[in-house]
Amino acid sequence: MMPLVSMSKRSRLPENIAAMDISFSAGEMKLLNDTFAAGAILGSTYLQRQ
Repeated sequence: MMPLVSMSKRSRLPENIAAMDISFSAGEMKLLNDTFAAGAILGSTYLQRQ
């Protein structure tokens, strides 16, 4: 079982299920892990309105 985060339309279900078949190379996984490591992203959740 896998949660489908922010899925609000049933029509998007096939697209979300297909995403489970995506695979990443070792280099891609390293890039993702480095980019999104704990503390790598700072700031608030939402952009501040000007």
